Amino acid sequence: MMTIEKKTLDTMDRCYAVAAFKVAGRLQLFYASEGHGPCYMYDAETLERRVVWEEPGGTMCIVPLENTDGDFLAVQQFFPTFQSENSIIVHGHYDQKAKEWVIKTLLSLPYIHRFDVLHTDHQRYLIACTLATSKKDKEDWSDPGKVYVAALPDDMSDTFTLSVILDGLVKNHGYSRIYLEDGTPSSLISCESGVYKIVPPKANTEDRDQ
Repeated sequence: MMTIEKKTLDTMDRCYAVAAFKVAGRLQLFYASEGHGPCYMYDAETLERRVVWEEPGGTMCIVPLENTDGDFLAVQQFFPTFQSENSIIVHGHYDQKAKEWVIKTLLSLPYIHRFDVLHTDHQRYLIACTLATSKKDKEDWSDPGKVYVAALPDDMSDTFTLSVILDGLVKNHGYSRIYLEDGTPSSLISCESGVYKIVPPKANTEDRDQ
């Protein structure tokens, strides 16, 4: 019979975003607050905690970057409820020598809510979904959200360009990554008008299905 032992590692106000991936060869567990709060990392074996950041919080998701030693992208400053005009995506890199996280702003994108990085055999693509483009108040949906795409450079300090691939998405809220039969990663994005599928190009072309 399996025995399960419950342990309380921490308390965190509005713990929202979670992720699990390897950093420096060890599996780590990430937990981040959607409020004004921290992101902590726990070693999956020892449960030792390290601080990723204490502020600002407002984290909707954490996405690891493949073929790195634990780098990730994450949303910050998307605060309840929809106080997100200053939301950003940050790049996290673990400095093994200093034993600490280096967090840098990758881009500013108001109301960035969900995003993902799709890795193909020739390129990695940022898919960024904004809940709205602007809001006067919580119930204002007059300026709909968008979906942006960018080809990410190998060096995250290099510049890149965001392009709008979908527009007019009211309450652009849901996101899920799926894999096609041939293994190609793709995005499912939902809003009031329906569900959209984004398929990364195999060459210098774009493929979008509704």
